[in-house]
Amino acid sequence: MPPPPANHASGPGDAPQLVAAPDDLPRKGDWFRTKPATSAIRCLEYTAAPPPAGMGGIRVATIRPDVYVGPVHKSTDKGRIDGCTFYSVLVPSQHDPALLVWVNVKRERTWFASKVPLHVLQRWGDRGWVNMYQPMPTSSSSREGPT
Repeated sequence: MPPPPANHASGPGDAPQLVAAPDDLPRKGDWFRTKPATSAIRCLEYTAAPPPAGMGGIRVATIRPDVYVGPVHKSTDKGRIDGCTFYSVLVPSQHDPALLVWVNVKRERTWFASKVPLHVLQRWGDRGWVNMYQPMPTSSSSREGPT
């Protein structure tokens, strides 16, 4: 599988690197792939993480099925809506790469996307591909949750 296009601006102090968290939850540097078109589950882009980690946010767009999304800039597992815990990540928008958006990738035991495995990221890296990070928003960073 070919690596996704690297079209994201690099931020100060964020050295481009290919890394992956050892567990199934995407963390900074990871990528994820949305469900195939045969699934009814879709990933949605939001302006903020779910509360209490963020303010809830407004839905920006729906991400197409079977696409790669990343790199993850930040993640949080603090979001709760209607008693359900969400795991959310901050990534470049698929509709406007200059915009960072929050995407819920897991709710309780339901996965909305799957993390790209480390061996795939390493294969992309062997071809010379690197993550590029955008500058993080400063106005809301205190309410977005941990990295």
